[in-house]
Amino acid sequence: MAEEPLAAAYRAIRIRAGATSELWGQGIYADFAKSGAAKPYLVFWWLGGGEIHLTTTPDAQFVIGIKVVAESAAQAYA
Repeated sequence: MAEEPLAAAYRAIRIRAGATSELWGQGIYADFAKSGAAKPYLVFWWLGGGEIHLTTTPDAQFVIGIKVVAESAAQAYA
């Protein structure tokens, strides 16, 4: 069975974020961070698009929100 498109997007984001930044280490969360997560960490979530949309189209695209939570803005921007 083929992987659902949103699940594939989440998996790709988790792999890419984990491979490209030592800043947040394993602190990469889909949808919600765990309670008491050590900062800095990254959270990503579905905002719109894809088959979850009420009106689907053959070329539907996803919009994914990504946020870094850190002790300071400078650390988050790094």
